[in-house]
Amino acid sequence: MRFFCTQYWYATAEDDAPETKPVVLWLNGGPGSPSTLGFLQELGPLLLNNTGGLHVNPYAWTKLANVFAIESPIGVGYSYCSAQKEGKVCKNTDKFTASAARAAMVNFFSTKFPELASNDFFITGESYAGVYIPTLAKEILDNAPQINLVGLAIGDPCTDNTAQADSMDSVWYSHKYSLIPDAEFDLLW
Repeated sequence: MRFFCTQYWYATAEDDAPETKPVVLWLNGGPGSPSTLGFLQELGPLLLNNTGGLHVNPYAWTKLANVFAIESPIGVGYSYCSAQKEGKVCKNTDKFTASAARAAMVNFFSTKFPELASNDFFITGESYAGVYIPTLAKEILDNAPQINLVGLAIGDPCTDNTAQADSMDSVWYSHKYSLIPDAEFDLLW
C-alpha cells in the first residue's frame, strides 16, 4: 500500500469577509524547498524572526487574499510518502506532483473549504515552481474544471535548461573581464 500526506498551511484574508476574497496558492521551488518556508519568510501573515519566534508581517498577502502554501513535491517539508517510512525517497515526477497537487486542490475546495469554491483562484510561486505551476494549471484545466483558476504568477522561474542557457551570459561576460575568478566561473558555467 502506498500513501501520501500533503501538508499545507492556510490563512484567511485579513478582512471582515474573507469568503469573498480570492484564493492564492504559493509553491516554493527546489525541488526540495518547502512552500511553508516561503509562507513563513516571505508572504504569510506571520514571519519567523531572528530568535525563532513569530512576528506580524505588515506586507502579508493575506491583506488582499486567502493564502495557502502546499508542500510540493510530496516528501518535502512536513509532507511524506510511505517510502520514507522505510528510509527510501519518494519517487516524484513533475506529472505526479501536478496530479497530487490537483487532488489536494479538489479536496481543499470541495471538502475543507467549499465556501471558497467559486472564488477566483491563483497559483503563484518561485524557482522550480516555474515547472510546477504550469503543469498544475494544465492538470486543473484538464481534470478539475470546477476549480475557478483565473491566473498564474511565477517569480524567478526555472523553466528548462535549453530555454535558460542564455541566462548565463552575464557570468560569461563577468569572467571575460576578470570579475569572476576561474574556479567560480567553472562551477557556475
